Amino acid sequence: MAGAKPHTPFWGIAFLAILTLVLPHCDKAPSPLRVYAAASLSGVLPQFIDAFRTGNRQVRIETVYGASSVLARQIEAGAPADVFLSADQDWMAFLDSLALIRPLSRREICRNRLAVVCAPGNPLNIRETGDLLRAGEGQIALGDWHHVPLGKYAHQALQRAGLWQQLLPRFVPAVNARAAYTYIWQGHLPVGIVYASDFSPDRMHLTGFPLADSLQPHISYPGALLRQTRHPEAEAFLTFLSEPDRDSLWVENGFLPAGPPHD
Repeated sequence: MAGAKPHTPFWGIAFLAILTLVLPHCDKAPSPLRVYAAASLSGVLPQFIDAFRTGNRQVRIETVYGASSVLARQIEAGAPADVFLSADQDWMAFLDSLALIRPLSRREICRNRLAVVCAPGNPLNIRETGDLLRAGEGQIALGDWHHVPLGKYAHQALQRAGLWQQLLPRFVPAVNARAAYTYIWQGHLPVGIVYASDFSPDRMHLTGFPLADSLQPHISYPGALLRQTRHPEAEAFLTFLSEPDRDSLWVENGFLPAGPPHD
């Protein structure tokens, strides 16, 4: 008919509307699983992630490493973590007290020990814990004992040895466990107290030794889901870390497997 206006069929409009709603979501990648983990886990956790993704290729995992204290404060402030892996029970309990941990998800994933490690060449000739006193004015690396788990554990051990007050002026507090170790293997400081998992005698030409059993504190690494997580693989990943089948991987990397409750 002359003068009739062109029109778009109804179903054409409906189809375009559906495309408008659906297409923006077609290429959207699944949200990553965000794991906030103690700095001392930065060497071993990638191995667990690779093993987990062998059967879960669609899962993307993003890790944030740091002192457990710093990570806990970030989570308290609203950081988008799904899983928290702490180097001590205290910072996990802190988040639990704020109701930020999913009930019943908290579990131990591994344990650790302390070691004295010396810079290449062992410039202070440290052979046993008592030699720290006879090492002149040489500074000693360890985690910041006010909040970093490594430092708190070292504090406990040196108190038991009766050395804490005498050595206190020589301590150099590090922001996390990996930083304390780095001070030593890069030669910035001659000696330090680190996790046994960070120390390998055949690496970096370092020398050292574990603290005596009588001085070792109980070093427990807990893991938990954050209450806020909605990630479908969060529970599976945390379970994967704590399964007995994974004990050998912890041991290969200098850790101890999770064990029975500690008195």
